[in-house]
This record gives sequence, C-alpha cells and structure tokens, in this order.
Amino acid sequence: DSPFAIDTYVRTPGFEDELEKDIEEKRVQLIIFCGNAGDGKTALLQHLATSIKLGDTQSSSRIIKGTSKGGTQVLMNLDGSASWGGRSADELLNEFLEPFQDGPSASDAVHLLAINDGRLLEWISAVEYSKGSPTPLAQSLYNLLLEIPNGTGKNESHIRFVNLNDRSLVGRID
Repeated sequence: DSPFAIDTYVRTPGFEDELEKDIEEKRVQLIIFCGNAGDGKTALLQHLATSIKLGDTQSSSRIIKGTSKGGTQVLMNLDGSASWGGRSADELLNEFLEPFQDGPSASDAVHLLAINDGRLLEWISAVEYSKGSPTPLAQSLYNLLLEIPNGTGKNESHIRFVNLNDRSLVGRID
C-alpha cells in the first residue's frame, strides 16, 4: 500500500488485459490467484480493482465488493489466508467459495481470491473432512494445484486458476 509499491508495480500486458475481459464479459465466475507469500497476489488484485473502476483499495480492506466499469458485480478477497473483521479465514473462505462447491454458480457475480498454496490445500482438506468427501470445487482446485493432467479442474470453464509461482518478473522464458 506504500507509494513505493504502487509506483513500482509492473503491469503484465496481455495477462491483465485478458483478466479484465474475463471479468467484464463474465467469461469466468471464479478467479483464484495462488502462490507463495510475496508473489504479488494481493497487489495484482488491487491493481485489477483499480483498472476495472472498483476504486483504490488498501490491503487492510481484505474484502472488496463493487460493480465494475462494465456493470459486472465483483467480489474480491485480497488474502484468503487471513482472518478479517472478527471472522476466521475458514469462515471467510467457506462463504466466499460456497456458491461454487457443486459447479458453476447461479449468481452472475465474479469472485476473485488471492491465497497461498498451502492455505488453499488446508481449506480443501477441511472441506473434504466436513462433508465426508471432496466437493466438485475442492477436487477441481486440488487438481489445479497439483497440475494433474486431465484432472477435473483443467476444463472447468467457470474457474480461472492463476499460479503466480509460474510468473517471471524478470527476463524471458521460452
């Protein structure tokens, strides 16, 4: 949230443009940014919020609700690994992800979540334990996290999974 962090943010051309289109055109319902602490998940969500005209956001806000410049209802969780507003991270994640447990949501809102890999795996395990078996969402996210070929998560058209561990901020990758 510092001026230095804001001034030194480097937009990823193409990638962020595509995400904005996905949101505005409601191509996906759930976008998850996963990675390690410090990979830039929260910063990316903050910049997306600004670019789609949800306003400037502080990371301490954690939960952002609004309508994008194109009229899309958007709900963001800037840090799915943290508690906020007197509620545990599990409570917030359960509420945030509930509409997708059994597949695409009936809502036309787009949800965006920033979360650490390990915390997401922990949440998946908790869902499996509480429900007795994995939900379609939990299974899809598990497959996406582990990059299981032909896993159920690879072809879920309503989910966009972005692993920021794969992103390079310097140099070129062929």
